[in-house]
Amino acid sequence: MELVDKKITTLQNLNNAQQEKLAEENAGNSVIKLQEAVEWIERYPVQTVPIMQNIISLLPERGFIQSFEYSNMDSILVTIQYDAARDAAFYLGSLKQSEWVREAELLNVVAAEIEDEPGSSNDSEGKTLPRYSAAYKIVFHPDLFKPAAVKGGDGS
Repeated sequence: MELVDKKITTLQNLNNAQQEKLAEENAGNSVIKLQEAVEWIERYPVQTVPIMQNIISLLPERGFIQSFEYSNMDSILVTIQYDAARDAAFYLGSLKQSEWVREAELLNVVAAEIEDEPGSSNDSEGKTLPRYSAAYKIVFHPDLFKPAAVKGGDGS
């Protein structure tokens, strides 16, 4: 029994040593990955704030951005919530007419029912109201959003 206990203790010590070694390697890898991410962001070829400002400027009064992500270096995927389904089509038209947009595509429109908050300004207090979520793929002109092309924070 003593021999088995010693073997178990030895194996546990070896296991602990291996786990500590792996934890140190993972911590080192995490730091390296984080540093690489920071370097990538610093040399990313376009500025995000002016793109977001352009997206927001085209939104209808009751349009809200739900998600925003780059799909590659010159295109983004954005999901926007509206009160009316027709707003999704109007927004697509506005995107297609914008000089900063090369291509715009409406990927889908999904209806969801949202409970109206009590005390809101709507006449239908407490009723379930439809909300529409529309996903777009926007291909933009990256030259317009490079750091040298952007003069100020307003995209002008």
